[in-house]
Amino acid sequence: MLQMPVNFDGDPLPEDPEYVTMSRVTSRRNIIESELFEKVLTMKSNAVFTHFANVAPYCLDMAKKLLKSTQDVPMLIYHLTNEIICRSSCISQSYLSSVVARASYFAANNRHRLAAGDLRFYDSLDHRPMSKEGDALAQIQYCISLHLSGDTPKAKEKLEVVDVIKNDPEVAMSLKVQMKLKVLELYRDDISTGKNPLKPVEVTKPKDIEPLKGYKLTRQIPFASNACEYVQGTGDKPSGVNAKSDIPKGEIVLLEDPVYFQFIAPFINCDMCGVRNVTYIPCRGCHYKAYCTFSCMLEDKEAHKLECPGFRNGLIPMLEASTLFRLFVQASVYISPAILDFTYDGGVLNNLKDAWNFIVEHSEEEEKDYNICGEFLAKRPDYEHLSEEKYCELIIVSFRLAVFIYNDTELIENFFHFLNLDKTSMISLVGAILLRLAAHILSKSHLEELHYDQPSDAAAEKELCLKAEDLQTRTERIGANAFSYYGIDAVTDFASCYYNVQHNMSTCKPKENPLRLYSHKMLTASLKNVTIADVEDAIDIRPLALRAIKERIERLSTSERCKMLETYAKNFHEYLLQYFSRQTPKSGCYQQKYILCSTIKSFRHNCVDENVKIICMSTGKLVGITTANVTAGTELVLCSDFLRQSEQSATQYVENCLGFDFPMYIDHEEKTFGVTCTIEEKCMKAISASEKILLQNSAFMVNIRRHIAAWKRVPQDDSSQRALTVLFGTYNSYLTLHFPEGHSMRLLGVIKFALFLASNGLFF
Repeated sequence: MLQMPVNFDGDPLPEDPEYVTMSRVTSRRNIIESELFEKVLTMKSNAVFTHFANVAPYCLDMAKKLLKSTQDVPMLIYHLTNEIICRSSCISQSYLSSVVARASYFAANNRHRLAAGDLRFYDSLDHRPMSKEGDALAQIQYCISLHLSGDTPKAKEKLEVVDVIKNDPEVAMSLKVQMKLKVLELYRDDISTGKNPLKPVEVTKPKDIEPLKGYKLTRQIPFASNACEYVQGTGDKPSGVNAKSDIPKGEIVLLEDPVYFQFIAPFINCDMCGVRNVTYIPCRGCHYKAYCTFSCMLEDKEAHKLECPGFRNGLIPMLEASTLFRLFVQASVYISPAILDFTYDGGVLNNLKDAWNFIVEHSEEEEKDYNICGEFLAKRPDYEHLSEEKYCELIIVSFRLAVFIYNDTELIENFFHFLNLDKTSMISLVGAILLRLAAHILSKSHLEELHYDQPSDAAAEKELCLKAEDLQTRTERIGANAFSYYGIDAVTDFASCYYNVQHNMSTCKPKENPLRLYSHKMLTASLKNVTIADVEDAIDIRPLALRAIKERIERLSTSERCKMLETYAKNFHEYLLQYFSRQTPKSGCYQQKYILCSTIKSFRHNCVDENVKIICMSTGKLVGITTANVTAGTELVLCSDFLRQSEQSATQYVENCLGFDFPMYIDHEEKTFGVTCTIEEKCMKAISASEKILLQNSAFMVNIRRHIAAWKRVPQDDSSQRALTVLFGTYNSYLTLHFPEGHSMRLLGVIKFALFLASNGLFF
């Protein structure tokens, strides 16, 4: 939908008020065309989900046959059940049976906590389509999994339910149920007496921490310390945050807990807590939002209720407007009481300009309790710093979302019904609010790039299993020369390695937005009439350039665009889950996460003068701690490299041991918040290096980090060790050629090479 053009009544000017800009877009033609596009999306998404519901029984039968076969295909069974659970209707026997089948798969692999989570989800569904035998098996397995996962009190409650069910004559005659009951009998005494099979773990509640002298709770820096003050920029001097009083080293000057975040690639992470998904507990309405547990789904239920239709037809994800929509809902709640009071006092808002000015003036009155929506609506964003393309994109997103909000949600009726505006003016007003919020989200969001290890199939796992007699311990090879031990020819091997690194130099550049790449592939297929038979076809599509896609769409008439959109919407929904959840080596296991940080963005970011270090806690909180004594009046400057205190980072390309902390990307220019800056980057800034040298250096660092990830999965595999030795040797040769003697980069390269070899009992 981002690529579908709108007709502007004159060129959009960044200096114009938002309501003027949006009024130039909300023509009758644009509104009708946008409504037509939404109907096409809704119609095709419903057709796709109906198709999934029809084929679900066949997928389930295939999963059951594979489960009974002797073939080693557990991942295929897992993906088949996921396909049914995430994409088909929940009011069918196939759906219920798939949830139980997936729980059985987890239980068979001794992952009883996941099995219990799936069966809790099953318990929340309507069981009537399920056979009595199937329901009895599910309840018995639920009781067993609860007990084996350590939740014995709930297992005791479920045991009472099982005792009632087993007395049913139809259930009692089932051989499968009787066999399952025999398994349950092994644990009956422990469940009845409340004996926990797991060793109790003491959970230490983390201490509540606050910034020095408490929170500021004012606009610009609400989550900064009271020992800080915001200084508005004047002339050439930029805005920033200064110390209001002396601040000792090690004090907390910033503590932000981002509430608004969105993952770009669907299904990979839980849409509530953010952990990587193993189980998929989907929203039963939109079949798009996926959660790691039933508890997360319940917690997000109220906030998701209004946006659910937009995820079902695909509009909100296509516009990448998840955070924007939720922030608009909160803005509506913030604005509504003021409109209501004004109306009760006899005021009338019957034109677009007055309504917009009223909202802005109300937001400018800073209230006692900090509200992020009030801050964003009160301050006009700096649109002049946006490129023309990005500014137009924000306008299109705001307009499309405004039409959806007006037609397909209850927000207008609930919060704006006292405004005496016609349809066009109301859409313009909603679009103006969205445009201002969208610009603030863009400027205050931090992008995290998450790279997960590739899941390996059974064959690959077997290849990684090395025989004990083939391994040589580190102790046995102490003193061996690495080049002799691995049989490395420094000339031919280094030359070959250098060629491979430079040949794949493009891999060191930041990756494209994963959902937008998928969308471009689907658009390309629709525009070129390419038939997609399976997910492999979708992965193999080479997308057209964005400019080419826009040019082709602009040449189409409205009816032709609708026809193209039908094919696009069908393909988009049909292959979405397979494309992002199976994550083959071709598609990659890659995620982007945008976090809205209202306070951190107000600080200046400079990795040379920094005196505040940001730490990302496992809870998601961002903590800013002074790295030196700061005197009153001194500016507080952040360095944007995050020290992650999170278990989840172990699954990313973040190598924290042995000093292998190469940055993912390097750039010689000053960067703002969101780009990692390490020792290597600071060393690169110290010399005048060409763009080519910088890109080559980045390519080496990316390749080293990826090889380290592979080596750490099988640390005793000689082939992985040899590949890394060659790569480290080639990189050090490269540093010798391009960096002067005594330069820190050369020293760092040698030290890291030596650390790696020493960890394997070798030297060079």
